[in-house]
Amino acid sequence: MKNWKYFVLCCCICFAFPVLADDIASGCEGPYKGKKIAPEQLKEILKQHEELYEEKGGLEEKDYKDNRYANLCGADLEGANFEGANLAWANFEGANLDEANLG
Repeated sequence: MKNWKYFVLCCCICFAFPVLADDIASGCEGPYKGKKIAPEQLKEILKQHEELYEEKGGLEEKDYKDNRYANLCGADLEGANFEGANLAWANFEGANLDEANLG
């Protein structure tokens, strides 16, 4: 019975992680929250993001309101290919990036 504290701690951690992940994504107000993005659509989103970045010579916090800004928070991007994309200032908060190619 000496190890019961460790058992309780492990149970708390195991049950807390899914709740914490939901809390992180719950602050997301992006248009793709909870949605799987098709490769063609992602390519267009990243193209518009790059155009905005080039037009402004970089991005700032105020640019978050521009529709061309890549707000991918909470999106399901599992297996997505970001190779060669400009991801500067893109928002991936709470997004699923499992097996995504970020290089």
